[in-house]
Amino acid sequence: MRRGPSRGTIGRMGSTKARLRSSWLDAADLALLVFAAWILVRASQGPPPRYPELAAADPRVEALLRRSWPGGGGAGSVSWERSPGSFQVGRLARSLGREAALPLLKLTVAVYEQRDPDSVFIGLPSDDAEQEPLFACLAELADEPLNGVLVKVLRDADVHRELRRGAAIALSWRGNAGALGPLLERALDRQEENEIRIAVLCRLPRLGLPPPPELRELLEEPFAGIDSIAAAVLALLGSDEAASLVLDGLRDRWDRDGLETLLEAAAKLTSGRVKVVDAWPGVDLQPQIAALEEWLKERPEASLSDFERRRTAYLEGDARRRELALRSLEDILAATEEDLDLASAALLLASPEERDACLEKLHRLASGLGRRLGDAREPERVIEAMASSLLKRKVAMPHNESGEPYESFLPFVLRYDAGNCLGYTTLFLAVGERLGLPLQGVSVPQHLFVRWDDGRVRRNIEVTDFGREVTDSEYIEGRAGQRIPPESLERGVFLRSLTKRELLAGVLANLAAGSIAEERYEEARERADAALRLDPKDYVAYLTRARAVFQTRLDGTEGALEDVQRGLALFPTSTDLLQLKAGLLAEAGRLEEALEAAERAVGIAPEVPTVLATRALCLLVLGRHEEARTAIEPAAEQARAPELRLVRTLIEAWRDPSLAEDLCSREKDPGVGLAVAAALLRPPRGTAPDPGRALAILEGLSEKLSSRVETLRLGGLPAVTLVAPPQGRKRLHHLLRARALLLLGRRGEASAELERAEAEMPGQVCRAILELRCDLGRG
Repeated sequence: MRRGPSRGTIGRMGSTKARLRSSWLDAADLALLVFAAWILVRASQGPPPRYPELAAADPRVEALLRRSWPGGGGAGSVSWERSPGSFQVGRLARSLGREAALPLLKLTVAVYEQRDPDSVFIGLPSDDAEQEPLFACLAELADEPLNGVLVKVLRDADVHRELRRGAAIALSWRGNAGALGPLLERALDRQEENEIRIAVLCRLPRLGLPPPPELRELLEEPFAGIDSIAAAVLALLGSDEAASLVLDGLRDRWDRDGLETLLEAAAKLTSGRVKVVDAWPGVDLQPQIAALEEWLKERPEASLSDFERRRTAYLEGDARRRELALRSLEDILAATEEDLDLASAALLLASPEERDACLEKLHRLASGLGRRLGDAREPERVIEAMASSLLKRKVAMPHNESGEPYESFLPFVLRYDAGNCLGYTTLFLAVGERLGLPLQGVSVPQHLFVRWDDGRVRRNIEVTDFGREVTDSEYIEGRAGQRIPPESLERGVFLRSLTKRELLAGVLANLAAGSIAEERYEEARERADAALRLDPKDYVAYLTRARAVFQTRLDGTEGALEDVQRGLALFPTSTDLLQLKAGLLAEAGRLEEALEAAERAVGIAPEVPTVLATRALCLLVLGRHEEARTAIEPAAEQARAPELRLVRTLIEAWRDPSLAEDLCSREKDPGVGLAVAAALLRPPRGTAPDPGRALAILEGLSEKLSSRVETLRLGGLPAVTLVAPPQGRKRLHHLLRARALLLLGRRGEASAELERAEAEMPGQVCRAILELRCDLGRG
């Protein structure tokens, strides 16, 4: 239980300074000083302190602060910074004046050294006094000698993020000119965490100093909303040179810190016509956006800054018209390599509604980089400059509920300052194209990178490793995850420099994979078709089209197998294709051939859990339970992979169906129960379905399906594996119930369950729906 300061301590606050002048300390103070001395002795025997400047804190003041500290005499309470007691500490520190600043910071740092680094609270700048009272107190004390240690904390990437943000708060007091340089350093550092950069930017106006010219550099850095927030800060400091970016920021609805700063800037620009509202991400900002738009129309002089003139010239220029001339896939196919704008085409395919805004951001990004490069064209210098401007050494990938394929596209990369190999490659090439640089994309299994090739210098640029050079031989040996077979090199499948169309095929193939993940199988097939029109050597497009064809046509198994074979002709050692082949062959009843394909995949990647699971499933449907168990048991114990745990559960359920319900009840993930129910409805060779037991398992899962859980996706057998993402589990549950009810002869109830499944995703079909419609006589 947390305790506040004792009544006696509060009662003595008024005479604190007089007590400090006394040469005598009471017993409690003396005990605290002895304890502090003991800590110092212990610390001197270990590694040096992180901030030795804190040792100069006045021990008498520190003792008093400790006595008022939440938790009763020590800096150890987990939630101290927002507890009622923290305000008492702040009041005591204010009463003591600047002599309390260093002891207060010392105790604050000590608490944050005990904090869980993953436990982060991000408050609004306007809430600093309430949510961060001790850091706000340090700012009020305005102790300039404290700048040195606060700057050191701010720069220290190894300490808690909230402590660094707190240092920015403590440094941001009116007139603190000595803090401006270090604060700008953090805001301008491309490799700094964006949350820290935004926290610093949003508090810069508190210094009350003229707008630093360096802030203008950020107007050309359109990642994570940094550009709009920098424009807002400039406006709050008296410069309206990028008012249009403030409007863009409000339209984008960035994070809460930035949104509050944008609203304040808009209010200042318009002399209060824009009303500041609570900065919650879901707040309706249409009145604010409309008011700022109207103000910009009325004030043409707001567009006379150098930044706005350059922006207007681009928006009204020939380059923009050329970029937007692409309107369809047919336009892309008809364009010459020289006339095809890669970024515009990629955005047209992936995010047409965001194309206009993203293209303008790319123009700004390239223009700023071009000015910094000047006439430099030496490959090493250019690549280094591009890597430091476009990439992050430490990528912070956000949690994205829509699925991994969206990390491939430019809007994601620009919004979150993060991405996968395709996302970063597209960004690198788009900027390079605008600068006239000799860059091409290059494909290897499950990966893309960038190549510089000007006829004299040829260098591979690994965009997921901050532009590091990687040789062709490293990729051949499997640096990206899988070795490249000689046949694929001979056919020019991998390691060739891609044309823009061929890279766009990769964009479409990733879009198709996203459609598969969302169970939009018709859309996936169309996108895979389009990808193959752009690049007939894209094996991923064949893989995805095979999955889509199987799901959208009852007679699609053979067509899907044909696509798998086309893919394997390009990439014979693709374990993804071999696993899908095993599943399709099993679906067609060709179980021995299915096992052969699975065994081949194991020979290529014997350590991959999904590959081992696929072979075990093939053994299971052949009725070879013990062999299946032997095949996965060592790996299941060692890897603890969910795929192998699922297969082990299926083995137990198939060996003794009477155990199935108990096995499912032990699992937290309802996906396991869905898989077991599916297995009971389509059992191994030589055994009969058990719809009654499957229905009992499904009944017990109804309440669990709303929880968000990791999907178990196996590359193997459609009959017994989950291929639905979390949003599709309720539909799968209805489909399995419909199948069980139909097998039990309850056709009316089965039909009702099918209708519920179809209502989950109207207009989207899958194989299970088609089969049930057929069996129920509904077409």
